Amino acid sequence: MVTWLLMFVLAHLEPYDRSDYRHWIDVDGDCQNTRAETLIRHSERTVRFATARGCRVVTGLWTDVYSGEMLFDAGDIDIDHIIPLGWAHSHGAATWEPLKKKAFANDPENLLPVRARLNRQKGKKGPDEWQPPSNLCSYAMRWMRVLRKYELMMTARELDAIADMKTHCVLTE
Repeated sequence: MVTWLLMFVLAHLEPYDRSDYRHWIDVDGDCQNTRAETLIRHSERTVRFATARGCRVVTGLWTDVYSGEMLFDAGDIDIDHIIPLGWAHSHGAATWEPLKKKAFANDPENLLPVRARLNRQKGKKGPDEWQPPSNLCSYAMRWMRVLRKYELMMTARELDAIADMKTHCVLTE
């Protein structure tokens, strides 16, 4: 309880500013930012670019893991932060150094191409306030991997929501 209270106080002393979490950067200097590289990595067929230079992806084939829908137009897609930047800020990231915030915002493990309307519906909500319409198990498992990697904290209510989602996991032998 003391840890959660301290985290809450720190997050309010350092108000959330999305620009503190530099995202969509071009790490390797090839003109493809994090968004483009995520689209390329997740496309089920060769992507098409806006120009011959190959910087901005315009088409491909993506399966929105939140809805199961097939998407072809990159303009219909947002790159979702599984753990939203704003949520992370109020759950431990407020105290991070700028380099760690940038790494978190561009971490491929925390990024998925999804239908824009679902990502916007989610916003910066945690698992107790928003859950995808499908694939609850993989969402919960990925959420927890990223949470542990960055040592973020959760409330009991948020943990309960993750536990509920995990009941959708199928055990295989």
